[in-house]
Amino acid sequence: MTRALGWNVVTDNKPGVGGNIGMHAVAKAKPDGLTLAVGQTRTLAINPPLCAKLRFDPSAGARRCGPRGPRRTEAAAARPRGRPR
Repeated sequence: MTRALGWNVVTDNKPGVGGNIGMHAVAKAKPDGLTLAVGQTRTLAINPPLCAKLRFDPSAGARRCGPRGPRRTEAAAARPRGRPR
C-alpha cells in the first residue's frame, strides 16, 4: 500500500472481543481519512445485536471502501475526510 499511495502505511492490529476492540478504536479515531479498518461479517453484522455493551455503531461514521481480498466476508471501512497532502 505504501508504494501505491505514496505515503507510509502503519498496521496496528487490535484483536479481542471478536474484533470489537479494533472497531471501537477506529470509531473514535479523528475522521482524517487516514484510518482504515478491516472487519469481517461477525464484527460488522453479527456482533452488534449480540453484544449489549457495544461501544461503536458499525453503521455510523465510517464509509465502506469495498471488499478486501478474496473472501466475501471481509470489508474495509475508513473514517472519511480529504486525502492527505
